[in-house]
Amino acid sequence: MADLTILDVGHGNCAVLRDDRGAVVIDAGPGSTLLEFLEQREITAIDAVLISHADADHVGGLLALLAQEHIVVRTVFLNTEPLRKTAAWDQLLVALTDAHRRRAVKVHSQLTSTSSELLRREEVEIQVLSPSPVMALVGAGGQQPGGPQLSANAMSAVVRIVVNGIPEVLLPGDLDAVGLDYLLAECPEPRARVLVFPHHGGRPGRADPEDFAARLCTIVGADVVIFSIGRGKHATPQPEVIRGVLRAKPGAHIACTQLSERCAASLPSAPPTHLNERPARGRVGNTCCAGTIELTLRGDASTYTPARSGHRNFVEREAPAALCMGRGQFAGRQPTSPTPRTASRSRPRTSG
Repeated sequence: MADLTILDVGHGNCAVLRDDRGAVVIDAGPGSTLLEFLEQREITAIDAVLISHADADHVGGLLALLAQEHIVVRTVFLNTEPLRKTAAWDQLLVALTDAHRRRAVKVHSQLTSTSSELLRREEVEIQVLSPSPVMALVGAGGQQPGGPQLSANAMSAVVRIVVNGIPEVLLPGDLDAVGLDYLLAECPEPRARVLVFPHHGGRPGRADPEDFAARLCTIVGADVVIFSIGRGKHATPQPEVIRGVLRAKPGAHIACTQLSERCAASLPSAPPTHLNERPARGRVGNTCCAGTIELTLRGDASTYTPARSGHRNFVEREAPAALCMGRGQFAGRQPTSPTPRTASRSRPRTSG
């Protein structure tokens, strides 16, 4: 039995994988939600923390995690970022140095497609699809011969969770259009049932947001597309991004962790009843939409909460301009035909 919980940390990313071997944290967004979740689930040991890239909204929670004396963190994987000059990066280096010296935390300075060998488990497979080792050697700010300059977002590690041979969840950090090209060079079919959309639904570098979203969703083929957002932060998800998702996957369940101001100018008057019991940052201010999303991973019998029906009922009632339902800026518009698929495969059964 395995489950993956995509935590509502506001504007940021954080997911926790649990299986018979233990727990793995994938990105660690800011705030206390991760620690609250670990306490609720009585998790006191983390096998590995995988950091897609060192933006504060992906590493902020790692500082607090490493400071917990009652939680054992065995290994941290992240790529070196020598050009990064931020307070969050400096604080992280100090925290990792202390954790390594005092508590023997192993620190791997690469998270690339070769790292999958170090993350072997049993029925659950953690695949790092990108970047490649050579791309990591070039690093953010560099460029491979004949290629574009790489940004930190292009270098985001892309992680896929596979259960019993079925690709379940794709977590691409803040991947942009340049990074997507490199991903496809490494893994031409990065398919998954669930996609945590990159960069919280923000702009994908210089690429057209709608075309990028349509291309990514066509390639991944996800039935569930999740946006990890904070209400009022950077106005995500971008309407053009949602339009691209609907263009490629008109039947997909689109779920935002918090209720975007683009979808509802006012907050619900009462707490929503469709949320699951897991900690969610939006509970305090009643800003949740789907809140924290938990997936029970069973291959062709996987489920997730909150269920689609309950979440959709909430959106219909509380989000008069819901982008995911074609309202607001999409009123009167119809999604264009989906981009043809580059590959096909049988779809696992999804309930929820």
